[in-house]
Amino acid sequence: MQTNKISYTKEVWVIAGTNAIIAFGYGLSIPFFTIYLSVEKQLAASLIGLILAFAMGLTAVGNAISGELSDVIGRKKVMLIGLSLTFVFINLIALCIKLNTHYLWVIISYFLACFAMSFFRPSSNAYIADTVAPNKRVQAFGAIRTGLNFGWAIGPAVGGYFALKSYSLTFSITSLFYLTAFFVILTTIPKLKKITKQTKSNFTDTLSCLKDKRFAKFCLSALIIAAGMSQLFVSLPLHATNFLNMPSSYVGLLLSVNGATVVLFQIWMTKFTSKIRITLAMFLGCILFAMGYLTIGFSNFIGSSNVWLFGFTGIFFITALGVMFFSFAETAVLPGTHTLPANIAPEGKKGRYIGMQGMVHQGGIAFGILIGGFMVNYFSVIWTPIPWIVTAIAVFFAGYGILRLKKNLTLKEEGLHENLLTKKATA
Repeated sequence: MQTNKISYTKEVWVIAGTNAIIAFGYGLSIPFFTIYLSVEKQLAASLIGLILAFAMGLTAVGNAISGELSDVIGRKKVMLIGLSLTFVFINLIALCIKLNTHYLWVIISYFLACFAMSFFRPSSNAYIADTVAPNKRVQAFGAIRTGLNFGWAIGPAVGGYFALKSYSLTFSITSLFYLTAFFVILTTIPKLKKITKQTKSNFTDTLSCLKDKRFAKFCLSALIIAAGMSQLFVSLPLHATNFLNMPSSYVGLLLSVNGATVVLFQIWMTKFTSKIRITLAMFLGCILFAMGYLTIGFSNFIGSSNVWLFGFTGIFFITALGVMFFSFAETAVLPGTHTLPANIAPEGKKGRYIGMQGMVHQGGIAFGILIGGFMVNYFSVIWTPIPWIVTAIAVFFAGYGILRLKKNLTLKEEGLHENLLTKKATA
């Protein structure tokens, strides 16, 4: 009989904690990299946008490769390779900044670091999938999300202090967190026995998982959802500063609202979504995403700049409400995006499926970065809500596409026990 009590294995706690360490270290320096390129190297905003999009593309490819590789050489080994390489390449960024080299060397080092960073998440998610039962994976990946957002909620605030003193020092400190994560994984979780008999990794083999029509349809919807999610970090800052007349400090507060909401409510949302189908939970989350986008898009129509509370305008509070809708959606959708590929993947290919899901997610973010800036530049000047309406509609139908998959999924793949639902249906 299925129980709704949430309990985690040692491996889940360790990987959730490691994600918190990594997210904290990442938040110390990486968010300030664009500021370094803009202020110190005087690069144009359009060029910086292309650099970020290319980095996301590399991260997407790295996700697919690392997932496939974890099936071949083992989950733990790929995690350790990724963390050690990230330590090296982030130190390389710090060295290039300290020596004041040409910006191309800094950017190349950044690309290498982004590629190396992408190795940990798919392999660690595959490790969770191997050690946690299908009906407990939503809970496990919810814990991972909590760890990530806990680190992310604190890292940028601390990193801003160090970045003011020295960008080089900030990246050096970041590298130490990846080194710490390396030793945590090395010493605390056991190596798993390989299920697959493959002896080598092939990227074309990774793409073959898209022959699974259910997974291919899921990936299409996940791509659109990821592109929509990226608007929190792309369109929202531009929208808030250029069209809502908010100072940049308000943008930081809005992002803090996102991180804090996820940390506070992820466990609660996990308890709720673990009782229903994954596809339904993701669809409900996409409805919340749409509500968030529309609230943000119409915040200057709903709120008032003449109404003040605790030193903030009514427009800020309406925008923050939209961010909260977005954050609740994130807690409902993202655990499912990791769980469903793990549940439908054949034995020995979980890393491949999870890696492809990671590639699709990062690819969607890269696409969202490009399209988000374009929509704000060309559509918001016509009518400010247009980009948010378009995003809301796209994500809603992406969620509906996932909901329609339920007819092709077993209850076990949906993270539920068949005997429990049968008992409920006959009660």
